Amino acid sequence: MADGLKFENLSLNYGQSNGLADISLRQLSFYEGSIKANARLNLDSENMPFWLEAALEGIKLEKLKNDTPIKKQDISGTLQAITKLNGFISDFDKLSGSGKVLINQGNLWQLNLFKGMGELLFTKDFANIVFDEAYCEFFVKDKLIFSDNIILKSNLVNLSGNAKIGFDSSLEASINVEMGDEFAPATGTFKDITTALVGQAGKFATITLGGTLQKPEYKFQPAVANVLKGIKDTILGSIFGK
Repeated sequence: MADGLKFENLSLNYGQSNGLADISLRQLSFYEGSIKANARLNLDSENMPFWLEAALEGIKLEKLKNDTPIKKQDISGTLQAITKLNGFISDFDKLSGSGKVLINQGNLWQLNLFKGMGELLFTKDFANIVFDEAYCEFFVKDKLIFSDNIILKSNLVNLSGNAKIGFDSSLEASINVEMGDEFAPATGTFKDITTALVGQAGKFATITLGGTLQKPEYKFQPAVANVLKGIKDTILGSIFGK
């Protein structure tokens, strides 16, 4: 157990030669999933440089969160991830690398970042929206974790964009919001302006985030051109039946 997390069925190979330690984590059970990893560590160097390659497969977030401070939040999904990292044991500020993360059937809205966005987009019940896929490619460099390819897909709303998270928990992100077809008004009917604003499939808004992971700050920017087009199409469709 490390920091409250539970590990089972550890299978590990260790070898050392000429000051280099080679570690192969062949199998580690982790919340109904597994972790595999390979690492090399230079024991003869004062800063102890290391290289790590790891893969996470089939980890159940609803099990994992029970051993974390967010155990009371309704979070679920199946996590997969791969990463390659290198740096120095004595100085993690110089950590660099890359990776990919995929969450299938993710209920993520009670996470701090998503909860704030959900409150901007929906009046209620947004916590029940499940992302069929939540994916990102990320990089680690200069005390930052950043991604220009964040994609979250569901039948009601799709999110995409970019983000930077500092090792000091600073946050900078821009997320595009696209409403799904289920929000589109019925053909030939006239709905009020509020429904017209949010009721057109397509890009609806951009949400920019700042602040920190603990206290994120949000700014909502509607996609004005799409909104005006949605109003026009709704009104003309009601008048002319198109």
